[in-house]
Amino acid sequence: MKPTYQLFLLASILLFGCKADPTDVHTSHDDKVPASIENVVIEELKTDQQITQFLNNLMQLDQYYRKKYDKIQKKYGHNSPEAKSTISSLQSTDLILRKQAKKFLAVHGFPDPQKHGESAFEGILYVYHHTPDDNLLRHESLPIFYKAYKEGKLDESRFDFYLGRMYDNEFGKRLEMESPFKSADRIERYLEALKFSPN
Repeated sequence: MKPTYQLFLLASILLFGCKADPTDVHTSHDDKVPASIENVVIEELKTDQQITQFLNNLMQLDQYYRKKYDKIQKKYGHNSPEAKSTISSLQSTDLILRKQAKKFLAVHGFPDPQKHGESAFEGILYVYHHTPDDNLLRHESLPIFYKAYKEGKLDESRFDFYLGRMYDNEFGKRLEMESPFKSADRIERYLEALKFSPN
């Protein structure tokens, strides 16, 4: 296990991994692995209910091994065989989630929180946040995220934070701006630095 990935995982657990989700049917059953989405054919998701279920499963899978790792490393230590096994399962699951999330965005676009719920909506964001070594994936999907932002599906604060993570990973530092400034101003600076043009 790469130390950088392990450090990123610990940080992501603090930022995202321990969020309680009242719609998560597995919240009180952490020993039960959520349903796999590896073999889901994205093009066959036709109804809002099917899309919501897929996105909820995406969210649950993203969180499952992070919550499990948090418990195991506290009990056995982060260099224990148990922790390393969980990391291995997490990494293989993350690859599946990235592939399916990218495919979903290409076919269906960014999910509508009004139709599919906030948990489902955040599932896509979590998967993309958990890609410490794949800024190319973020760049490829940035037009979809930008469109969602302009359409009001992705709120300003979340888009600001998302771009901030992209900027950090690409340049190894935070964007410096003189106060006071608005999130919308910083978003424009992020997009300029990341060489993104909506046209």
